[in-house]
Amino acid sequence: MIFWNELVGDGIDVVTLKKPTSPYVKCINSKWVKIKKIDWKKIFDASVDEAHNCSMFRNDHMVREYKNSVMRLSNKFGKNLTCPIDPKLLLKVSKQFGRYKYFTINPRGNVNDDLALSPWPSSFN
Repeated sequence: MIFWNELVGDGIDVVTLKKPTSPYVKCINSKWVKIKKIDWKKIFDASVDEAHNCSMFRNDHMVREYKNSVMRLSNKFGKNLTCPIDPKLLLKVSKQFGRYKYFTINPRGNVNDDLALSPWPSSFN
């Protein structure tokens, strides 16, 4: 939602309540024209990285299978790969979503999506 709004600059940002300063692309004579270079680091940050912003699964069986796979990889590479890998980084990027962070960021780890409405860890509030 935020990305698409910045891409075309066609509305008010739901988080900042401001209009983007300039779009990345603009429709000119029925063709999309690049106006400015896309800053991919701004778009693809830890909020879209599933090592940080943890996936949720449909049921406990899927959670167990996923966690078992991550455990095998952690053992193979000799480092902890459980999500969130860097909770401090996830907390930092979550701030960009303002009041919507509870709908876009999952700091609870890989869990059953029945827990989607469970309280956030106190360090993230």
